[in-house]
Amino acid sequence: MNKLCGASLPSPMTSLSNLVTLILSLSKSSLQANPVASFVVNYVRVNATTMCGGSYFAPSGVLSTPLYPSPYPSSRQCVWVISVPMGQQIRLNFSSFGLEPSNFPSCVYVDYLEIRDGGYESSPLRGKYCGTDYPREFVSSGHQLYLKFVSDQDRNKWPGFQLLWDSASTACGGVLTGPSGSITSPNYPYPYGYSGMCYWKILVSQGSTVTINFVDVNINCMSIFSGNLEVFDGDNSFAPLLRRYCRGESKWEPIIQSNSHMVLVRYQSLNNDDKGFHLQYQTACNRTFTGYRGSIETINYPGNYPPKTECWWNITVPIGNQISLAFSDFTLEKRTRNFLVRGFGNGRGSPSLHGFRYDLLEDVEKEHSQRIRAGRCFDYLEMFETYAEDESFMGTFFDSVSYRTADRGNNIHPLLNKTCGQEQPPAVLTTNGSAVYIHFVTDFGMNAKGFRLEWSLKGCGGIFEGRSYGHITSPHYGEHGAGKYYKHNLVCDWIIRGGLDHSVEITITTVDLETRSDCNLDHLIVYSGSNREGVNLTQPLCMNPSSPIVVTAPNEAFVHFESDLSLSGRGFELTFQLKPAICGGIFTGSNGVIHSRNYPKNYGQGDKCVYEIKVPEGHLIQFTLEDLDLGVCWPKTFSPLGRTIIQVYNGDSVSAPLLTSYCGNQFTANTSTVTSSSNKLTVLFQAGAHATPKKGFKASYKLACGDRIETDGSGNFKVSLSNLIASKLTKCSWTIVAKKPESRITLTVPTTRGFQIYTRDQFSPYDDSSATNEFFVYDGETDKGVPLVERPLDRIPHSIVSRGPAMHVVLTFSENYLDSLLDEVFFASYSVRNIACGGELSGDEGSFSSPNYPMQYPINADCVWTVKSSPGNKIAIQFTDFQLEKSDFCNEDFVELRESNVQG
Repeated sequence: MNKLCGASLPSPMTSLSNLVTLILSLSKSSLQANPVASFVVNYVRVNATTMCGGSYFAPSGVLSTPLYPSPYPSSRQCVWVISVPMGQQIRLNFSSFGLEPSNFPSCVYVDYLEIRDGGYESSPLRGKYCGTDYPREFVSSGHQLYLKFVSDQDRNKWPGFQLLWDSASTACGGVLTGPSGSITSPNYPYPYGYSGMCYWKILVSQGSTVTINFVDVNINCMSIFSGNLEVFDGDNSFAPLLRRYCRGESKWEPIIQSNSHMVLVRYQSLNNDDKGFHLQYQTACNRTFTGYRGSIETINYPGNYPPKTECWWNITVPIGNQISLAFSDFTLEKRTRNFLVRGFGNGRGSPSLHGFRYDLLEDVEKEHSQRIRAGRCFDYLEMFETYAEDESFMGTFFDSVSYRTADRGNNIHPLLNKTCGQEQPPAVLTTNGSAVYIHFVTDFGMNAKGFRLEWSLKGCGGIFEGRSYGHITSPHYGEHGAGKYYKHNLVCDWIIRGGLDHSVEITITTVDLETRSDCNLDHLIVYSGSNREGVNLTQPLCMNPSSPIVVTAPNEAFVHFESDLSLSGRGFELTFQLKPAICGGIFTGSNGVIHSRNYPKNYGQGDKCVYEIKVPEGHLIQFTLEDLDLGVCWPKTFSPLGRTIIQVYNGDSVSAPLLTSYCGNQFTANTSTVTSSSNKLTVLFQAGAHATPKKGFKASYKLACGDRIETDGSGNFKVSLSNLIASKLTKCSWTIVAKKPESRITLTVPTTRGFQIYTRDQFSPYDDSSATNEFFVYDGETDKGVPLVERPLDRIPHSIVSRGPAMHVVLTFSENYLDSLLDEVFFASYSVRNIACGGELSGDEGSFSSPNYPMQYPINADCVWTVKSSPGNKIAIQFTDFQLEKSDFCNEDFVELRESNVQG
């Protein structure tokens, strides 16, 4: 609802449910400074159905007139103030609207709803509505809206209205955390008019995914000067690319689904005639989970879940195991509301009519044409068990009708638990089978916080990470007595992980399973890697070896045990230990050399080596391939077991963006060297298990000039030209990324002693005309972005402002130029500024600007910034740039400075 500190009193707040939780966090230093710190809260219970007005601090919610859907009372005035997190906007969607109609313009002499674009009664009026005239979709310019509903003294027969609000963004960038929302490119549906890069992050609850519906995309990608729109399956541009949209494409799907609960949308505008785009997103809570453990949250958790929601989650673990479910938080709507719901037909999709409010003492149901509910579960959670071998049911998982028929009609999916109202589920639930279906349903009325649950596999299998040694056996191995064999129809998987500087040595001492010559019934098998897609280190095993079997995996091993429905044996036993890596490892020096195992002799068949290179912060890494012999370079469509390849990743793991790859034995000077965009680089060498081993590769790395900086504050960077000469470097690059997508970066390059920038269009003051340097600044994280410095460049601008939340700076020198400036230093400073419309600012210092600065601010905007400092201090405000529309007495666009608050 809100986060408070200091001594300023907040405005009254209204909860969205019947539960409010207060958390007090006090640091030791704050207690020492003020040992008598305290607060007092007064609260009043209100009837949600008759409540009129309130202040809401939430990214989504529902509002309605008193007594909705029954006629609202006469002589009422209700005021609602909606606030969402700073940097977001508010989208209103009316699900129903029916007020007293008017025969006069401007809704005079009748009941009306007034919407103002801001959080105050003095904010700009955006509309006054009555009758059945209402905005189909309304988006605020800032993070607050003021709504006022007024009914006159006449007796009323109109039902009123119900609206849903969620997050929206029409500016260049932002973070959206609501369960649903919308994004439009700046100035949509008209051309943006500026070149720049915009980033939006969408974050929803864990256990859910994001469904994006592109309502309109008008971006021409037919030339190098066109813009583009990209969607990434994660919260940064290093995540997998889900889709790239262009107007010129003949086929593209308007709806895409993420695989995680985070999505990044990146839009590049190149100042052309494109309208841009409009998208809407929803939280999708139909999802299947596998693995060893995980968590699930209701939509919008820890905020209130939305109305009219139905979620299905499926958790499946290997056959023969169980699932443990534990709830860390659980709050649903109380079952105190009594309604009569009348409908035609008996299906979930049958049309319904509003009824009336009444009270009954017990549950009553009528079938077919009517259904009466009294004191029932309006919002509920139910869990059903199923079994992985039940293939006929798996195909109808997401069809609730098929599911209910299979469960209740055939009685093959027993109910594990059902909870609603004030009930609490058991502290821990354990399934009998290897799969569970979790079904959560909410109605159209009140809502609550929801739940969070953690699940884990209970049975055999698991993950061993960082353990120097260990012992693995099949279930019940070594136990005596009847029935002490492993179970039938069982699958157990273990993952053993060492660091990059370790390999995993596995010793298999005993294998006593159901015996068959090909071991295709009960069997044990070991793979290199973290799943069954890795290289087989053993063949399927079912009989006791004549001597222990010893196998070695580079830094990860996967142990798979499987039994069928028939006979069992005593089981198996193995041990593992970590040994120094046979190849790969962690490299932290300022420079070094890496190579394949046994280089210059042949590497091992099936070798998989990961080299993690990390240099001191404030530097990049220059990677140079010096020798390459990997044999035949088979095409990508060829089996990976026969293909040998080197891949270089721009980060600290193989999930980072791919910089380049090498195959065969051919490379050129242009392809041999790549530079990272941070101080981390990962190299993967994968030898085909069926390929003929060759000499391999040799590569070197060294410090490169530049850095990747992620910040919300300010700082500087510099480079000594003498250091560049010593390192034989002729290029520096810095990437500055603001942590919040709605922020912008200002780069300042002060005049330094004797240091000048020259371009190819100018003569150097030195005798050698080739002694030049160049300076480039791009919007975005790479040199593919829009240039922010005009060419040709006769001098460096004092201040350069990004159009989006990232800036890429490149400085290049010729060797002759470096020889002529041995003692010079290039110095630049940067600062991050939020361009959102309004918000609360605190701290010793900071900066803010009009929305979209340095581009034009939007029309009809009402932005209020509240600047707070610690008690006893004053606040000094200095304007560094000021360009507003001129008007008599500032009656049009204006800036006001007031003390204390907006009425001060």
